[in-house]
Amino acid sequence: MLKESLWKINDIAWTIQLSWDFNQQMDSYGNTSVEKIFLWKALGTTLASCQDTDFVNSQIKEALAAPNHLGDQRQGITSILGYCAENHFEVVLKVLKTFQDREKFFMNQCKGIFSGKKSLTKTEIMVIYGAMALHALKRRLLPRLDQDIVSQVLFLYGQCSQVLGMAVINKDMDLQVSFIRSITEIGIAVQDAEDEKKFKFSYKEVLLGYMLVSVQGGHGQDPEKFITKSAGLHQDKPLDSLASPVRWKVLIAIRYLRVTELTESLSFVDSQGLAKLLTRVRLIDI
Repeated sequence: MLKESLWKINDIAWTIQLSWDFNQQMDSYGNTSVEKIFLWKALGTTLASCQDTDFVNSQIKEALAAPNHLGDQRQGITSILGYCAENHFEVVLKVLKTFQDREKFFMNQCKGIFSGKKSLTKTEIMVIYGAMALHALKRRLLPRLDQDIVSQVLFLYGQCSQVLGMAVINKDMDLQVSFIRSITEIGIAVQDAEDEKKFKFSYKEVLLGYMLVSVQGGHGQDPEKFITKSAGLHQDKPLDSLASPVRWKVLIAIRYLRVTELTESLSFVDSQGLAKLLTRVRLIDI
C-alpha cells in the first residue's frame, strides 16, 4: 500500500520529508515492537521510491555509520537496505562496498569488538548482501550476482572463519545461521530467473558444498570440492554426526538451490552419492 501510494504521489520533496519522519520516530518504539519493524520496512520502501539518488545515498551512508540508531541494528539495517535495493540496487551496492573498504574490517571486528556494538560486523554485512539479492529487481541483480553479491558473502564468511590467516572450523552459531540465511535468500532470488532458462547460477555447486559441510560439522572438508567423490562425499558417517542445530535451515537453503538440477551435471556416481547424503540428512530428527 505504501509503495503504491508513493508512486502515485510522485513527489520527491514529499518522499524525502516522509523519510525524515520515519527516521525521527525510530527511538520511540522498542526493538521487538511491531511499530519498529514497520518503520524499518517503511523507511526502506520510501527510500526505494525516492528519485533523488543523492538523498538516498546520504541516507544509506548515515544508516551504515550509525546502525545503533535503528534499535536492533542487524534487523534494522538489513530491512532498510534490502527494501531500498528494490529500486536503488546499484546505489546501495556502491555505498556498501565503499563502507567496507573504509572500515577495512579488522579480524576482531568480526565479533564487534574493535569498534564496539555501534559498528557493523562482517556477519551483519553478509546478511545485508542476502537481503539485497532477495529484494532487487532481477534485471539489475543477475548481471552482478556472482561478482558483487555471492563472492562478497563467501569472502566475508571466509574472513570470519580465519585466525591469524589460517582457516579454522567455526563454531559461531550466529555466523553459521547468518551465512545460511544469506545463501537461502540468494537461492530464492535466482529461482524465477532459472525457470526462464536465461540465467545459469555458476556458484550453485560451491554453495551446495558449503551447506553440506555445515550440516556435517565441517571437519576437514573443502566446501568447493565437497560434492565430488574425491572429497569424501560417499563416506558413511554415523547418523549422529549429521545432527546439527542448523540442519533444518540448511535443508531450506538446499531446496532453494534446486539441487535436482545440479545432479544432472554430475557423474552418475557423484549424483547418486549426493542423493544418498541428502536422504541421510533428512533422516535426522532436529
